[in-house]
Amino acid sequence: MKRWLSVVLAAVLLLSAAPLALAHGRGHGWGHQKFQLVGTIVSPGEDPGTLMVQVKAGTRTLRLFKRTDQLLKLDVSLAQLRIVTDEGCVPATLDQLWPGATIKAGGTISGTDPLTASYTAQRAKVKGGVEPAPEPVPEPEPAPDPQPSPDPSDAPAPEIL
Repeated sequence: MKRWLSVVLAAVLLLSAAPLALAHGRGHGWGHQKFQLVGTIVSPGEDPGTLMVQVKAGTRTLRLFKRTDQLLKLDVSLAQLRIVTDEGCVPATLDQLWPGATIKAGGTISGTDPLTASYTAQRAKVKGGVEPAPEPVPEPEPAPDPQPSPDPSDAPAPEIL
């Protein structure tokens, strides 16, 4: 009797959990989808932790933004930012990124409308472009030595005609 009761109880639990697992789906809607993109950094975004990126290529959800300036929100607390160098990848911060560099990012999309959705990168690699050289600090010019003003008594006397 106990054995049949445990079999029936296990079957009820499995059948009640199956609709919940099937209801979630495979991410075909716009909420909390993942994305991958390759683009060029245009400028820092208006909000802290964001970048303006021109999308060159990406997953299906980003085809709408190809070759446009799309605001990509990089959450620094979650994003693994790395700069690709000759020696390998080096951890970086948003302050170290520069316009013109190529960025490869992946993360999640929050929102239902693709035009107003929030794109949060969880990892990003930056390479290429021209890293801005540090601006040279101009050296102060030395003050010119003051020249003595001519003494009026040393001036030649005017000719009287």
